[in-house]
Amino acid sequence: MRTFVFSMPGLVRVHQRTEASFQAADPWNGGALTDWNVDAFRWIGENLGGKGSAMSGYDVYSLRSEIDGVVRMLPEVLAALWREGSVPLSALPRLLQEEEPRLKRIDYAYFLQRKSHSALLAVLALLAALAYLALRVAPESGILHALLFGVAYLAGIGTAILALIAPLIALRKQQRRRRMAKILARLRGAPE
Repeated sequence: MRTFVFSMPGLVRVHQRTEASFQAADPWNGGALTDWNVDAFRWIGENLGGKGSAMSGYDVYSLRSEIDGVVRMLPEVLAALWREGSVPLSALPRLLQEEEPRLKRIDYAYFLQRKSHSALLAVLALLAALAYLALRVAPESGILHALLFGVAYLAGIGTAILALIAPLIALRKQQRRRRMAKILARLRGAPE
């Protein structure tokens, strides 16, 4: 059995709310019927100017059994299936235990909620192009030239970074959706 416990330097997991409560068998405790909670939390910075600051702009979910109180993080695919209503709450503990042997740390990162940033990519590319064109007509010395060069340089770097990251996020989203389809097929009794 592999249960991931996360620790991130400088970050703490802060409980936001209990999203749902239900009863189901606890597969980690001999199948005993117990109360479960689905808890939402966010990662918060410990030492950011003395005040905590939310590091993630979205909720991350966990299951907590009343038998042993162990908090088990939900991988993104199970959280998404539950949130969209495709999987009943009572199936989450069993599905999580079945998925555990295949889970990797990256499965707990939430990609489906991330935006593609295509609008930001377009704005940065346009800004880089406009700054470059302005550089062509601006005098080659002075503060204006240095400022335009800086804008073009930073916008170009931002465009390149987003252009590299966007396909990776899209790939992760595709992989997650395929995994979700396999879990649903298994729930319905169809072969994977």
